[in-house]
Amino acid sequence: MRAVVYYRGEPLATQIMDMVVDAKVIVENKASERLHQSAMPQLFGYLCATDFQVGLLHYGRQARLHRAIYENRLERRSAS
Repeated sequence: MRAVVYYRGEPLATQIMDMVVDAKVIVENKASERLHQSAMPQLFGYLCATDFQVGLLHYGRQARLHRAIYENRLERRSAS
């Protein structure tokens, strides 16, 4: 799914996400047994630059998840 990326509240580009559930949660899939140190900053960057607030990292042979939550400033601006 494509998501709009914002910079200082203005639409800048689109980003293709691995998976988006119910247009609310980004799921970033990793094909490694261990989670690389850049994975969480990548997911957090997606949350900061889009209007999503919840993201999951999915990795490993057996499902292992890390959850990230970000209170999005973009949503607060549009609600005011």
